[in-house]
Amino acid sequence: MIMCSMVGLLTPPLGMVLFATSSIAKISVGRLSRALTPYLIGLFVVLMAVVMIPAISTWLPDLVMNS
Repeated sequence: MIMCSMVGLLTPPLGMVLFATSSIAKISVGRLSRALTPYLIGLFVVLMAVVMIPAISTWLPDLVMNS
């Protein structure tokens, strides 16, 4: 859920974090969006892996609970 929120808050047109960051850094939203593109691609790939393979997100809690 947090990863989905993070991707949504960083992508236009409704990316509130994107707009806040561009305002604080005093750069345009377009320039910031272009700079974030490689990171967003990585986030999206990891998000899709977690969604399609649930064991990725549950192995650590399972490890802690079974110890």
